[in-house]
Amino acid sequence: MIVRIVRGRVAPGRLVVARQALAAADLLRGEWRPGVVRPHAWVRMGDGPEELVWLDFITAPSGSRNGDDFSVASRLLAPNLAAHQVAHFELEQPLIRESAVEPAILRLTVGGFSARGADVRMQDLLRERIPAISREMTEAYVGRRIVGRAVEVTFISTWIRAAADRSLAEPLWPDIAVRYDTFYLGLYRPLTDTEEASATPG
Repeated sequence: MIVRIVRGRVAPGRLVVARQALAAADLLRGEWRPGVVRPHAWVRMGDGPEELVWLDFITAPSGSRNGDDFSVASRLLAPNLAAHQVAHFELEQPLIRESAVEPAILRLTVGGFSARGADVRMQDLLRERIPAISREMTEAYVGRRIVGRAVEVTFISTWIRAAADRSLAEPLWPDIAVRYDTFYLGLYRPLTDTEEASATPG
C-alpha cells in the first residue's frame, strides 16, 4: 500500500470553498474505494497561514474504477491552493483500532536520514513502540520513500482526542527524534469542521 500526502497552502479566503468542492464530489466521506481508499482531508491547527493536507491510500496502480480519485481532487483543490507539494510513501501494515468516535486530530511527522541504514533502525523502533500508545490513537501508519541519496520516514496517526499522557505537539519519543537529520511535525483538524468553525462567533 502507498500513501499519497498532499500539503498545500490555502489561498486567502478559499478554505471553505475547498471543503465545499470536495464534499460536492463525495471526496470527504473517508470510505474505502477500489484502488484509491480511505481519503483524509485536514487543516493545520494553530496560528499562521492555513495549510490543507489531503491523504489517500493507494492499493492498486490503476487507481479507482473511475480513474485516479486524486486527479479529481487535484482539479478541485488547485484553484484554492497558493502552492502544494505531493509525496508518496510505501507503507507497512497499519495499526487500526475500532472506535465509534471519529478522529479529531491528525498527527503527521516526516524525518529524513542521510546515513545508510538509519531508516531501517528507525522503522524497527517505531514498530516496537507504536502498539504501546494509548487508545486515544485510532490509526497509525509508518512509511518510507527515497529522495535522492536520502531516505524519509513518515509516521501518520489519528487521534480521537489529545493524549492524556503526552503532548502531540512534541516528539513522542525524544530519543528517536534526535536521530533525524531533518524533522517535520504537524497537527491537523478535519476539513469537515471548516464551515462550523468559520460560523462560530469570536
